[in-house]
Amino acid sequence: MNRANDALLLLGRLLMAALFLPSGVGKAMNFEPFAASLADQGLPYADAWAATAVAAEILGPIALILGVLPSWTALLLIAFVATATGVSHRYWEFADAAVRRGQEFSFYKNVGIVAGLLFYSVSGAGSWSIAGLMSRKPEPKKPDDA
Repeated sequence: MNRANDALLLLGRLLMAALFLPSGVGKAMNFEPFAASLADQGLPYADAWAATAVAAEILGPIALILGVLPSWTALLLIAFVATATGVSHRYWEFADAAVRRGQEFSFYKNVGIVAGLLFYSVSGAGSWSIAGLMSRKPEPKKPDDA
């Protein structure tokens, strides 16, 4: 059963990383428009926030894929998702019903992402990860037969 659990934990890490990494790379490749969009939303120090977002969306998924420092990785990504949700998905501010519904969907999708990251934080990365490799106890040495 452990192999199946480890396989599912690896699959979950890869799927979660697939959510963040393309977005982070896209923002890095289009940094100026991304920073400008944050400034347009009234965020002070938009360039600094944009750089922080890009770093979180690139470094976080890499840490997920490798399975390194699961609790810290989850905390970083939860902070990123919470901040992004608060900045970009305030659905209650939209008068147009269709736009409000789209933002509401994104808001609750992000709540689900946070839930997944909380599960990752408490379950750990599994054996098929750097954290798993680091936690393995060395096998006892066998006495020489000679």
